[in-house]
Amino acid sequence: MLALLLAAAILATFSGVVEGDFIPLDDASHVYENALVRGGLTAAGVRAAFTTPHASLWVPLTTCSFMADVSLWGLDPRWMHLENVAWHAGAAVLLFLALRQLTGRLWPSLLVAALFGLHPMNVESVAWIAERKNVLCAFFTLLALWSWAHYARRPALGPWLGSIAALALALLAKPMAVTLPCVLLLLDAWPLRRWGAVSVGRLLGEKVPHFALALLASRMATWATGPRDALVPLADLPLAARVSNALISYAAYLGQLLLPRDLAVLYPHPGAAQWGPALLALAGLLLLTAGAWRLRRAQPWLLVGWLLFLGMLVPTIGLVQVGCQARADRFTYLAQIGVFLALVWSADRLWPVAAARWRAPLAGAMLLALALGTVRQVRVWRDGPTLFAHALAVTGPHPQILDLTADAYARRGEYAMAIRYWQQSLALLPGNPVATEALRAALARR
Repeated sequence: MLALLLAAAILATFSGVVEGDFIPLDDASHVYENALVRGGLTAAGVRAAFTTPHASLWVPLTTCSFMADVSLWGLDPRWMHLENVAWHAGAAVLLFLALRQLTGRLWPSLLVAALFGLHPMNVESVAWIAERKNVLCAFFTLLALWSWAHYARRPALGPWLGSIAALALALLAKPMAVTLPCVLLLLDAWPLRRWGAVSVGRLLGEKVPHFALALLASRMATWATGPRDALVPLADLPLAARVSNALISYAAYLGQLLLPRDLAVLYPHPGAAQWGPALLALAGLLLLTAGAWRLRRAQPWLLVGWLLFLGMLVPTIGLVQVGCQARADRFTYLAQIGVFLALVWSADRLWPVAAARWRAPLAGAMLLALALGTVRQVRVWRDGPTLFAHALAVTGPHPQILDLTADAYARRGEYAMAIRYWQQSLALLPGNPVATEALRAALARR
């Protein structure tokens, strides 16, 4: 019943996504301008999805999912949005069940899953149709975790094979799940407490297939991206700028998870090292790490949750830069679970017994506030112009966001608005050939 109530709350909170349209940022290349997807689910299409990268990605399960959508409902964004919500709700339920099995604690497990399910930072992953790959990957990653929890508590071949199969599906949806084998090793320390009770050889040996799948997925991701221009070379973005941005991003992610405000579809990369903020962020990260390490025996969930957060962000923290963003809300989709785990278990441990009656009301108020924030953020994703105008309000004028805004208006035939935004973009970045040519085309159409 609790799992059903959790799913119902998530579906109600995200129900506004059905009013949203396609977003002219990745939705075009992934869905409505993708000839493979537009052809529906066919044997030839499935074969092409598994053998050919598209848009610098190899995500065959996600592509097949879009193909199935077209076969069932055509190019209707409403059904695609609803399916994203369903996968997200299913992932939250699986997180609840997995934590319940891992820890034996009902209410803390439910609260962590509810925080994950209702947090405004996850609107990007759910309301953006192109991010079907994120919610699909998370669903199967958490299914693998649930299966692993059963195996760890009562070793048997079925749950072990189930975790491997679920991880394979997660990686076919998106290579974000490559960190799961390391996550399993962390969970062996707490809450499973298998380190010391089980030999190191067995702890590592039972995860060999998981590591092999992660390495294979990494290789396929490199193959899909390698011959294209999605990977930013070091000559264009030096290592110092990447490290600086990574440190600042860790601090920004943590701040927005604790106080979700000023969320945007694109946070432009500064392009150069910002050592003042980066060193402050590094000092904060080191202090938190030292505190979690010092309390590792009394409160082991702090260190485990913190390392989950830090580690699961590594593939997307920007040391290997793909695209033009400094960071993205969707990158925290699974990593945030570590933060919620550490906070909820610490609150459960430290909450005064005398104030026990206030636990449920305060937790309910917090979840309600998050849900209302999510409802507001869902409205931002109604269409391209609304989404990019909000990004401009959050990040300030930037050529990339101005270009996206102009393009969104041009796709709707509103050339006067498109011209206005391209002119603003060129005022900030004179001579930009892409914006110049787009402006010429818009003027000609007008």
